[in-house]
Amino acid sequence: MSDVCYTMLEDPVVVKNKNLRSIIIELLGSLIKRYGMSVSAALKVTQLLQNFDHLALPLAEALHVWTEQFKCRVVASEVLRELSNIPEKDLIRDTTNSKSISAFISEVAKLLPDCMRANMNRIMGRLEEESYTLRNTVMDCIKEVLLNCLSKEDLDNDAKDERDQLMEVLFEHANLDVNAFVRARAVNAITVLVKSSALPITQSPAVLILGKKLLYDRSNLVRKGTIQLLSEVIRWNPYAAKLPSQALTDGLQNEIERLKQLELQIKANENKTTEEEAATSSSEQPTSAADGDGGEGKARASEVAKEGAALIEEQTKEPNNDEDKTPMELEHGQDILTYLTMALAFVRSFHETSTVMCELLRSKFQSDVLEAIEFYKIAFIFQLDFAMEGVQVMLDQIWNEDTKIRDAVVEAYKELYFTRADSTRSMFPIDIVNNMIALITKLSDSNWDSFEHLVVELKKSGVIPNTVIQIMWNYLEKSNDDKDDVDRTTTIIQLLGMLATDKPEILHGKTSLLVKVGLKSLKVQQGEETRYNFKRATYTCVAFSKLAPSKLAAGVIKKQIRYENDNVIIQSILDLVIKGFSTMSTNYITFAWEAIGILFLLSKYPLKLSSEIFYSIKDVVATNGNNELLTRYFSISGHLALKTLIFVETDVLSEICKQRGNENHEKANKSTKKKKRKKSGGSKRKAQVSINSNDSETEDEDESDEDEDENTQEQGIATDEAQHEFINNVLENEVVASDTMLGSISRILVKTCSSKVDPNDVSSVRVQQSAALALSKYMMVSTKYCDDHLRLFFTMLEQSPHEGIRANLLVAASDLCVRFPNQLEPWNSKIYNRLNDESDLVRVYALKVLTNLVLSDMIKVKGHVSEIARCIVDENEKLKLIAKRFFADLSKKGNSLYNVIPDIISRLSDMESNMPAADYRQIMKFLLDFISKDKQAESLIEKLCHRFKATRDREQWRNLAFCLTLLPCTEKGFRKLMESFNFYVDILGDDQIFESFKVVIAKAKKTVKNEVKTLVEEFEQKLNDKHETGASDDECANKAAAATQQITDPANMVTPRAKLGKRKIKGGISSEEVVEEADPSTPQHTRKTRQHNITTTTRTRGKKKVEFSSSEEEDEDPTEEENSKENEEEELDNERSGGEDSTDGCLNDTTPIRRKPTPKTRSCRTLLRA
Repeated sequence: MSDVCYTMLEDPVVVKNKNLRSIIIELLGSLIKRYGMSVSAALKVTQLLQNFDHLALPLAEALHVWTEQFKCRVVASEVLRELSNIPEKDLIRDTTNSKSISAFISEVAKLLPDCMRANMNRIMGRLEEESYTLRNTVMDCIKEVLLNCLSKEDLDNDAKDERDQLMEVLFEHANLDVNAFVRARAVNAITVLVKSSALPITQSPAVLILGKKLLYDRSNLVRKGTIQLLSEVIRWNPYAAKLPSQALTDGLQNEIERLKQLELQIKANENKTTEEEAATSSSEQPTSAADGDGGEGKARASEVAKEGAALIEEQTKEPNNDEDKTPMELEHGQDILTYLTMALAFVRSFHETSTVMCELLRSKFQSDVLEAIEFYKIAFIFQLDFAMEGVQVMLDQIWNEDTKIRDAVVEAYKELYFTRADSTRSMFPIDIVNNMIALITKLSDSNWDSFEHLVVELKKSGVIPNTVIQIMWNYLEKSNDDKDDVDRTTTIIQLLGMLATDKPEILHGKTSLLVKVGLKSLKVQQGEETRYNFKRATYTCVAFSKLAPSKLAAGVIKKQIRYENDNVIIQSILDLVIKGFSTMSTNYITFAWEAIGILFLLSKYPLKLSSEIFYSIKDVVATNGNNELLTRYFSISGHLALKTLIFVETDVLSEICKQRGNENHEKANKSTKKKKRKKSGGSKRKAQVSINSNDSETEDEDESDEDEDENTQEQGIATDEAQHEFINNVLENEVVASDTMLGSISRILVKTCSSKVDPNDVSSVRVQQSAALALSKYMMVSTKYCDDHLRLFFTMLEQSPHEGIRANLLVAASDLCVRFPNQLEPWNSKIYNRLNDESDLVRVYALKVLTNLVLSDMIKVKGHVSEIARCIVDENEKLKLIAKRFFADLSKKGNSLYNVIPDIISRLSDMESNMPAADYRQIMKFLLDFISKDKQAESLIEKLCHRFKATRDREQWRNLAFCLTLLPCTEKGFRKLMESFNFYVDILGDDQIFESFKVVIAKAKKTVKNEVKTLVEEFEQKLNDKHETGASDDECANKAAAATQQITDPANMVTPRAKLGKRKIKGGISSEEVVEEADPSTPQHTRKTRQHNITTTTRTRGKKKVEFSSSEEEDEDPTEEENSKENEEEELDNERSGGEDSTDGCLNDTTPIRRKPTPKTRSCRTLLRA
């Protein structure tokens, strides 16, 4: 009967039928219990598991039924015992079998945790095996045992010890296991324990330490699990729902002071009790003495005693209660102190992870970014101090190309700022306004563009209702100039400008209100000085800029909104620019730039306004000139030149093209009418005209039409050229030329930029900085002006002592490279040189400029990219971040990164670069991580192997070998490695190089097919043999080098007569084998040393830089082969003549070195270099 049941279970169709499967399992349970078939059932279950993959979960269910329902507990233990006895080789050979057994054991642990706990010793042995699947199974078993058996509060000491041991196993494999899947499984097991509140509080510090370590794990799967673990630790923390560190610190300090007061009170009470006892004992003596008095004395004493007792009772009733409560309060206070101390340590441990989490927010892996967003969302809800930093960094991911990441950012902000905490419904509109104001006040200026994009996305999704906009307008109507109301009003104007980005209609009808509230300068009293604040006016101009049409989709035409010069918006902005020019303010220049941009954007005649502004401020400078006014004068002049350039090249040119389009449209209509007339006239021709004549006339007409079309196209091309020539002529001669309005101050700008300024004179430095920026904007307008002042521009960029000037000029250089790439190309190296500037600010600006230019293909990266790669290991964290982001973006542009990696390796590995080995390896580890394509990796393996032959430095060999370990080694890559064996065979004696090749071979074993593994093992053995041989050669070379030093010593110099006689030198080296350094001007030939049978080449003083090329080889001297033959004949004669006379036994005929044949190819290792 049981055999029939087991046979039926072998059929997958039967197993899928739940009812039939349950009947079979129950029938087998009855048979096992009634006839004592536990052992045979265990053997049968083991056999079924090994032969049928679909029975893993059904058999686990059967064990559960047999154990719980039929009380046959022996079967499960016997099955686990049989499975633990399966040899490891069998499981490795059959991976399908090992997966089936793993799934079965995991399910048994879930269904029968008590049985699994009793058999854990048998399962734990699988942790030492190679199969990661079985180790994952052990992690699952430990999780289920801890979760279901060892999470109770009333555990005895043995159970607690068992629990701690199992937790230690989880920690050990989460941190140290070689397989990432096992590490991730162990981390997930700990996460489940945290969620289920099964983790002991004493293990919380260990979990946090483990989490901080695993955030640096190389596997994104482990990092994902670690971030989830830390998120759950915060969510299920045993301390509080809110964890602000400042509140915890204040509470801790208050509790410490309160405990000190309690201790003092206890001491005071003890002293008071002692004094009362002493007073009581002293008062008893006179009372006993009074006993001898009369009745009156006794009565009086009794009355006084009663009155005193009543008074003492009234006075000491409350203190007596306090005395009873004080020790309890002290004990309770100590518990509170311990709680606050642990909570504060818990919070501070998370502060250390904030830096790593911010880096993971910028990771290239989607899982890292998504989990980091979730972590910061939870941290923000629990009010951890570092959460706001992560929320701001998270905002930059709104520009991410991945849709899931962008949606996650929007959802996170929606949940944190636009949704009620107690439900999923949206907040009230007034709460949304308050939250937006609170958020924008905490953001830095660099985050405003990202926040604006976020606001637009939230508005599109309906999270921000129209009621919010109406509330903002109502607030502006009631606003005043109170100190508390100023900042709020300014922020609301800023938010309205952001909301108008996608829908400028919200500003229509409210422009007069914006002009009234926003376009005015606010007086700010600072001590005795009165200053003006233009911040609100600046944001108002930004809001007005949204009235102009932004970038539209192809084919969509939207008319530009332009106002007359007497419009209230235009006049208000113009008056504020002119009147505010002479006021004392720190943000006037920023406002003036925005205002000028609005005038050129919304005015019909902006050039008239430009001249009015220029001449008005020029008169003010001429009347009351000082450094501050001169700074503003130069800044406004430069910005007028730049906006004039944009206006001419966009609006003027588009208007000309529009007029030309209308003319072409009229011509096309006329030609169409003309063709119609010809066709109608042709139909009325006389019938006597022959067919041939009609055909010829038709052909002539078609040819004339084609000629007319060609003439029209040529005229169109000529017209386009004429239009662009007209625009270029205007920019060259009518904007910044010496006889124009803006060009009238050109000489002053050049003189100001060329003069030396005292670094301590702040105002003079600001003047020169403003002049330099204005000069660069002038250069943007005209090609001739740019050519004339390029040398001055780059001289200031290199030699100016002020970092602000150099930083501004770098930004201007970026614009000039885009504007005039041909003129700036010879000067590109000057921009790259700023990466080595002494100022961190300038270096950051230089790197930003270069990354933008390179990624937009405006300058060549090859030859200088190694300087950008150096920034990956720079001390400045911002430089590191920008450099890493640059290479990440470069890796997405086809083969761009792959094409420059050889150049980076060549330049950084060169000895002249002075790059430390640790920094070099860190850079290459980061860069080669982007090489994911097999063809790219195979090509780089081949190039690196060829590089070994072209390199002569041992440290470079080690670096190149390390690069090989970072590349994925496919089957083709391994064959490339084998084919290039001769290029690195001579350097395998170095231990570090050999270890690197061992890593490469280990990678190859994991990736190649089973048919090729034999070839890999043979090649590995070949490497081992060459390593042992190379190590012995290195030892002999060191001895030979020491002997050479003795020979070259003047005290041990050999006489010419001894040299002619080829007399042996003590140490086993003949005198003819000593190679001295010759004159570098004379050609050197290679000589063969008899001891090592390798050729050596004398090193010249002028070291040639080796470029990264696989085809680069040194030319052989034509006389080298003849000299080598002569040397071999002389050595053979020397061996025959000197074999008996040699007094040293190391050169006899039995030495293995003597019998080793001389190789015909030249080796990289030389005697003198060793």
